Amino acid sequence: HFDILPVTDETAVAYAALRVTLRRSGHPIPSNDAWIAALALQHRLPVLSRDEHFDAVPNLHRESW
Repeated sequence: HFDILPVTDETAVAYAALRVTLRRSGHPIPSNDAWIAALALQHRLPVLSRDEHFDAVPNLHRESW
């Protein structure tokens, strides 16, 4: 069983803020991954990924396998 999280206006705002933050810090990540990160941040969830660029996202916890 799993739930699919919807992308909402709140997600879009988090995405835009994240893109600006990462660009200003000099660590932009791919846009699709920024959407994933924004959704995870919005719901206070970790991201399961081997992609280390998620580590540049403030307050995001990445789990690897």
